This record gives sequence, C-alpha cells and structure tokens, in this order.
Amino acid sequence: MGTTSYCMKAYEFFTEKERLGETFTLEELEARSGWKRSTIEIYLSKKWSQFIVKEADGKYRVEGITDLPLEAFIRLHSQKVELFIDPLRPVLPRRVEDLVNKSREAALLAVQVYNNPLSMFRSHGYTVFMTIAWTSILHAYFEKNGQEYFYKDEEGRYLLAEDGERRAWDIRKCLNAFYGDRNCAERANIEFLVGLRDKIEHRYLPAIDWEVAGECQAALLNYEKFLVENFGEYYALNQTLAFSLQFSTTSLKQKVSAKRRLQSKEYEEVRSFIKRYKDLLPDDIVARPEFSFRVFLVPMLGNHAKSADYCVQFIKYDPDNPSEMEQYEQDIVLIKSRVVQAVNVGKYSPKKVAEQVQARIGKVFRIIPEHVNAWKMYNVRPRQKTAEGCETEFCQFDEVHNDFVYTQEWVDFLAGKLQDDAEYERLIRYKDHA
Repeated sequence: MGTTSYCMKAYEFFTEKERLGETFTLEELEARSGWKRSTIEIYLSKKWSQFIVKEADGKYRVEGITDLPLEAFIRLHSQKVELFIDPLRPVLPRRVEDLVNKSREAALLAVQVYNNPLSMFRSHGYTVFMTIAWTSILHAYFEKNGQEYFYKDEEGRYLLAEDGERRAWDIRKCLNAFYGDRNCAERANIEFLVGLRDKIEHRYLPAIDWEVAGECQAALLNYEKFLVENFGEYYALNQTLAFSLQFSTTSLKQKVSAKRRLQSKEYEEVRSFIKRYKDLLPDDIVARPEFSFRVFLVPMLGNHAKSADYCVQFIKYDPDNPSEMEQYEQDIVLIKSRVVQAVNVGKYSPKKVAEQVQARIGKVFRIIPEHVNAWKMYNVRPRQKTAEGCETEFCQFDEVHNDFVYTQEWVDFLAGKLQDDAEYERLIRYKDHA
C-alpha cells in the first residue's frame, strides 16, 4: 500500500476523532492507518505536531485537522520541501506557476488602480493591467496544456524579441487560439477592453470611467472565474471580489458634468469606438453580465428607524427570458424584494484569514502552523468543536458545519500584532502545552 493510501486512512481517522471530540492511542492509529509504530512516532514530531496534542494520560487529541483539506494533508507527507512547506499550493510546473503569479499580480494592480480614490483616470490603468493579466493567464493555460504560444516565421522558426527571447502571442492572438470561432460575452468583454486600451493609451479622458464601469467589473469577475476553474481555489484573488471595484454615491451634478465632457469633441473618437463596438455585438451578448456587470444600488430600509440599514442586493435575472429582460430595461423607480438572510456574512475561513494576514504583514502566515498557533497562543477558541469558550469578537462556532469561522476583527488583530518581529517570532516558536 502506497503513502497516499496510508495518508487517506490516517486523515479519515483524525477527522473522525476531531469531529467526535475523542482521544486515541497510537495503537488505534497504527491499526487504522496501516503505518508502522516507528513511522507514526516520526510523523508526530515532524509533520503532525501542529494538530496532534498529547494528553496527560498518554493519549492523543486532534485539533485543527479539519482546517486542512485531504489533498494538502497528503502533500504534507511529501519528500519535496516546497510541498511540505506549503501543502495547500497546487503542484504546477515552474513556468506555469510563474505565469499565474504574474497574471494575479497584474489583476490585483488593476483593482488597486481602479479603487484608488486619488486616481482621476481609472479606465486607462485598469485596462492596461487587466490586459496583462488576461494575456499571462492564457499563456499559463497554454503552457499547462502543452500548447505552443509563440510567433514563428514562414519557415517555422521562432520570432525573437529585442531581448532575444521568443515572442509570445499578444492578447488578440491568445483569444483567437482559445475561443476559435466561438463568440461569447466573456470574449467580447476582453476584446472591448483591449480596443478601449488602444484608443485611450495616449489620451487623458477621465469622463470615460462612468461609461465603462460595468465592463471593467465584468472583466474582473470573468478573470476570477477562469483563474479558479483552471488553476484552483488556492489562486483565487479574494472572496470579496464578488463586488470588488469601488462604488460610491455620486451626485447627479457630477454625472451630468462627466456626460457633457463625454459629448465634447475631444471624446468623439473614443465615444464612436464604444458605440460602434456595442452596435456590432448581438443583443444577447450585450445583455449578459459577463460582458457588462450592471447593478442598481438602492437603500434597503428597515421596518423601523432604529433597524434601518444599507446593503448591496443583487437581483438575479435571466438574459434569455424576453419578458423578464423587458421589465428590467424600463426605468426603475422602486425596487422591493424579499431579502433572504445569509449566514456567516463577513466571516472568514482559516484559509482566508491566512491569506489576508500574510498579505498585510509581508511574512509567511499559513493555516498550519501559523494560524493554529495563533488561536492557541491568544486563546480565542476552545480546542474542542464547541461554542463554549469562544472569544466571539474574534471567533464563532458554526454548529451546522461543525467548524469555526473568524471575524474581520481577528484579521485586524493578527495583522497589528504580527507586524512586530518579536511577536511574530514568539508565534513561530509557540509550543502548545495544553
């Protein structure tokens, strides 16, 4: 029986014991997993120390294994250092991984430019960075699937760039290779932003931002979907990207001013491009959220003044239903709908906590061991799967899913604490003696 089979049996055993809150002996683990006693003892000290705790009576208790997916648990036992250090990371060829990381960085820069309140012309920087993001992620897709994506001359020789490297396909060539003859809203969206980038590259046209906000948001959502579907949840940009681009309450006066500038002569060429491009698209593509993500932001008032609140509510519709589309195309004066209450809104899984904290402190912070060490060292939740003993400001127990969720306050607390090198070192060296 191979290592993977042993790992699967051990993982099943550990998750069962944690779920039931039971302790176990090494003899029980040996019988269940098939590993030899000597192997188990090595793993206890070298690989399992962050989620296996020895009790005073000599038995063992499991804490935090359910935060680790089975695939990551298997990788934890790999002889490869990079898999052992970061077991959640998908195994990709180095070139593919480099392209994915480059693409993600460009997409995040695009969002940063668009959301920067000091930026006066957002569309320009956004389209430039999103074009880089899409080009790189398609290169990564081709590389992963063994497909050539470099220009060649008529004799089949690679064309070289000025630096001597092979010339990789540009975004338009990539789209043609990926989509072929297939036309869809996602493709139309990318081609629109690329065309817009070319038109505004040497112009300062801030009023254009209002005209293309929906297309910018759609490009990001399409990108996130493509990234996760082809390279895994590990590379997801952020769970908040469902409505990531900045929105604000803007006065009618500001919008009218922007509209007037858009109608001026200096905007004529770009305005003509936008109109011409959309006029040539089929109506069913223009109407789809994958081409332009449009929302109505309206205040949701409570039944009483004290319970009044504001929220962003997405009203789903079917673009293929003519009668439904006709209804939404009318001027909306009032929107009333039933609000379906969601659970765990604003809460984070251990994975999302680790991602956010690591991004903010600029140091390694993973689910295991750093996050497990953190909730133990700061004593914010019980060892057992129970709500009793939770510091609710930081952590809450989800009884339905039998696991813990964490708050934004917990992320902020960790980010603030672990900026200090001494405190971070204390966390790394923390040993549980409970």
